[in-house]
Amino acid sequence: MCIRDRYMGNKPVVNEDLDQKTMLRKYEIELRKLQQELQERNKHLFDKSKLLQLEEEKKRAEEDREAAMAALEQRSKEFFAEREEKRRLEGKICLLYTSPSPRDS
Repeated sequence: MCIRDRYMGNKPVVNEDLDQKTMLRKYEIELRKLQQELQERNKHLFDKSKLLQLEEEKKRAEEDREAAMAALEQRSKEFFAEREEKRRLEGKICLLYTSPSPRDS
């Protein structure tokens, strides 16, 4: 039994008889610590909301860019079609000027 008692892990602890001032200081420190932790968490939440807002703006900008590209492609197709029509009409005009008119006969 002596051997077992020798290997038992008893650690001495000082009994704290806390008065009101000491308890109040202890709670104030804990309160400050918790407030700081809350501010850190709120900061991360703010960062996340700002990140989401930036992602939404990026998405809208990408959609606007795609719409502008589609409009540009459409305008380009219209331009080339008009240019081709102009060439065709100029060719017809040239044929009219170069062909003998019925009045000349």
